[in-house]
Amino acid sequence: MRVLIVVSEAPPIVSGVSRSVDRIVRGLQAEGATVDVLSSNDIRRWTLGEARISSFIGHWPAVSRDLDRYDVVNLHGPAPTMSDAFLALFRTRRSSRRPALIYTHHSSIDIPGLGPLCRMYDAMTARLSSLADRVIVTTPSYAEMIRRPGGPPIDVIPWGVDAPAVARRERVPSTGPLRVLFVGQLRPYKGVSVLIDAVGGQPDIRLTVAGDGPLAEEHRRQAAGTGADNVTFTGRVSDDDLFRLYLEHDVVVLPSTTQAEAFGLVLLEGMAAGCVPVASDLPGVRDVAGGTGVLVPPGDAAALRDALISLAADRERVKRLGEASRRAALSQPWELVSRAYMVAFNDAIQDMDAARWSPTLRSTIRPPERRLPELAKRFDASWWSLVLFDGHGQGLPMARWGRVAAQEFRSRPPELAAYVARSGEPLVLDRDRSSAEIRAMLTRPEIRSAMAVPVEMPRTRGVLSLTVAGHHRRDYTERDLAALVQLVAS
Repeated sequence: MRVLIVVSEAPPIVSGVSRSVDRIVRGLQAEGATVDVLSSNDIRRWTLGEARISSFIGHWPAVSRDLDRYDVVNLHGPAPTMSDAFLALFRTRRSSRRPALIYTHHSSIDIPGLGPLCRMYDAMTARLSSLADRVIVTTPSYAEMIRRPGGPPIDVIPWGVDAPAVARRERVPSTGPLRVLFVGQLRPYKGVSVLIDAVGGQPDIRLTVAGDGPLAEEHRRQAAGTGADNVTFTGRVSDDDLFRLYLEHDVVVLPSTTQAEAFGLVLLEGMAAGCVPVASDLPGVRDVAGGTGVLVPPGDAAALRDALISLAADRERVKRLGEASRRAALSQPWELVSRAYMVAFNDAIQDMDAARWSPTLRSTIRPPERRLPELAKRFDASWWSLVLFDGHGQGLPMARWGRVAAQEFRSRPPELAAYVARSGEPLVLDRDRSSAEIRAMLTRPEIRSAMAVPVEMPRTRGVLSLTVAGHHRRDYTERDLAALVQLVAS
């Protein structure tokens, strides 16, 4: 599989988006995919405060010509003047070959002072995302925010952690004040000024701020001016030093003030090291921190202070929440993320194939979405499927419709369907009466009986399969098979 990832930020740029994309690329390559990345490293952009303007649209003719080389395009957004332009222009391409388009939605656009404009942009992005073949989000909250009636399928794939790297390291025990860690860029929406107000002058709390950015000096002056001598600024740190900081702190805090914060990868990394997450109650962020941590209203320094003081006074609670956080985070390694992306890519490709063959299929079984469930109901089927093959049963299926087990949709075709596609003959099989060769195709122990009928069409062959589970206590007969063949033919 050849994959093109289009994203605003990629290494060496330092950001949560860049870090996540880097891990996805490495994971997809480990899964055997060939991956190229197109980012602001290749396409010039300009920064105006919190706004970033890309020259992407001027590069579109060259980008469009190159797309024919790929099976999948994974577009990350929203990135104004980049991801929106790509979505709007993608369907205008005049090419007989179109890669599957999967759009990964990271966050809302939320710039202080531009609220109405940001809401308009977010609504436009939601509409444009409907042009993709599939959408990926990192949390259930964002799935609900971006879902539209009749829109593409949405997969929820959270970001991951380097589970092996964290699991083999030991935490540094706490003997003094509650150790609180902030990690991230020092930008307005991160809420570090709120955090300094919350912890300043609190002897039972010590705050470490790890990161750099345009507000670094302003935050240092704020801490010095308010006498917050319990705040330490480290600047940007290496990955090794960051892991050490996680292990040396009790709490990882994310006081972001706007919906520009949509997940909080640093929360998950801190949780993997045993830190308790304390975060603003924002869509997406609450999905990460809410289960094992503490949520506070965005921008509320008093509520944040109360939450940290409460944890400082109850170390057993800190220990309990830290252990639960560690278990939750370590269950989300990056390897699962890349595998889930590969599944989403394969599903998108198969859905495109299904759409491509749908007119042919509808001329044979009209229409599959309604006719096939009716056939399944008539024959009391537990599961049913219709698989189109490239050739006469050779290779992987080109398209599928059905209500079957997930693994049958994501790997090789069911053995029974492939056998019937090769032979071209309808078949009924039974766990008790069929030959040993045929019984061996009933790979799932709960299957009692099944029948399969080839469906001939130009340049391909389909196979309709109906399966009965043991609890239905029904065995298909040759009479059932003859009735099914007649119904399919009609």
